[in-house]
Amino acid sequence: WTRRRPPPARCSEILEHAIRNSRLIVATPAPTITIKAITAAYTEFEIAFFVEDLGSTVKAQNELFDFIYRHLAAADIDLAAPPNGSSVGSSRKRRTGAERLLELVAIFATFTPAERAAIAAKLEERSYDEGETVIEPGVVPQSLFIVGSGVLSFTRLEIEGDIELLRLGPGDHFGEIGLLTGAAATARFSALIPSTVYQLAKADLTPILESRPQVAKELCRALARLQTAGRLALIHARP
Repeated sequence: WTRRRPPPARCSEILEHAIRNSRLIVATPAPTITIKAITAAYTEFEIAFFVEDLGSTVKAQNELFDFIYRHLAAADIDLAAPPNGSSVGSSRKRRTGAERLLELVAIFATFTPAERAAIAAKLEERSYDEGETVIEPGVVPQSLFIVGSGVLSFTRLEIEGDIELLRLGPGDHFGEIGLLTGAAATARFSALIPSTVYQLAKADLTPILESRPQVAKELCRALARLQTAGRLALIHARP
C-alpha cells in the first residue's frame, strides 16, 4: 500500500477547517493560508491570523496547532517526515475513517487497535450540511456523538439571542448528558461547516461502560468540562 500525498488544495481546505475550529481567531480581518513551497517531500504552508487581544496570541497559536493535527489525522493526511526520516504513516496498516477517528478520542486512548476496530464497526455515520442541526435543545441524546470531520457549533438561546459557547472538531464528543443523567440537551449542536458525525448507540456503549469503568469516569469528566466551558463562554459573551 503506497500512500499518495494529497493535492495542496485539499490540504488548504483542511487548514481552513482547523482555523474555523478556533473561537480565538477572528473572522475579520480574515485569516490567510499561503503555499510557500512544494517539494518532493512536503508542501509548506504559512498561516496568518488575528485575535481580539494580544494576550491570547500564544493560546490561539497552540490551540491552532492542536486543531491542525486533529483535522489532518481525521482526514488521513500525514505531517511531513523530518529530513532522512520515514513518513509517519509509511508502514501503517490501512484503517477505516472511523478507526482513525477513535485514535483521537481520549476516552478510547487505552483501547487496543482491535478493540477500537470493534467499536468503529458499530458507529453510524451521518453527514450534515452547513447550518444543519445535529441535536436540538430539549432532546435527550440516546447516543454518544463523535465529530468525524468539519466543525460543530454549540449555541444557546439567551435573551440577547443565540450565543456560541463552544466549537467542536474531530475527536470531540457530546451526548454524555443524556447517556449519563437522562437529561435533555440545553443547547443546540449544529454544523458550522459541512461536517460528518459518528454515533455510538447507547446499547453499544453500555457494555463498554460496564467492562471499562474508567470510560464512564472519563465521560463524566468530559461532561463537566463541557458544562464549565459553556458557562465561562456565556459569562464572557455577556457585557
